[in-house]
Amino acid sequence: MNIISSLFRFSDTSDSIFSKNRKDTYKYSGLLLTIYISTVIITQVLAVRITSLAGVILPGGIFIFPLTFVINAVAGEVYGYSEPKKFIWLGFLSEIMFAGVTYAVTHMSYPSYFKESQAYNIVLDPAFRYAFSSLIGIFVGEFINIYILSKMKILMQGKNFLLRFLISNAIGQLFLSFIVDILIFFVKITVAQSLRAMEC
Repeated sequence: MNIISSLFRFSDTSDSIFSKNRKDTYKYSGLLLTIYISTVIITQVLAVRITSLAGVILPGGIFIFPLTFVINAVAGEVYGYSEPKKFIWLGFLSEIMFAGVTYAVTHMSYPSYFKESQAYNIVLDPAFRYAFSSLIGIFVGEFINIYILSKMKILMQGKNFLLRFLISNAIGQLFLSFIVDILIFFVKITVAQSLRAMEC
């Protein structure tokens, strides 16, 4: 219960991203957050664009999404466990907003000469399903990632960042990829294909 409850609270109210008293050392946090949210939104758009490389079925978003793990690892290492938690929740909020706005606009009435409406629906309608899938996947995968990274930092006394990064990311990516791939592609690809994609 302590692990779960820690996911929903920040370490210090003065550490809020909206606080005017943030230290100078947090000046790059906004840049990292911008890149993180951009990556999340790009992934959301490309998630349903299935690609095939050497016979391996891969979602288009897989080519940029791993960057979120790198950003969270760096933010967690530099700013502490509470910072990547904020990134994750704000990223999910952005996904929900993106999905809601795009769904509402693409289902509005349109003039008869506009022939591309169906194409918009095909690309953007799955956004809600992806947002739901990523909520579960991110809750499990990314929080496991930053939790393991922060605990290993304590155990290793801040040393061996690369080793801690690789271990925490591998475990987090395993959980996240399996959950998201199964939920979002359950009508498009098999479990075996999803597992094969994860091996890459």
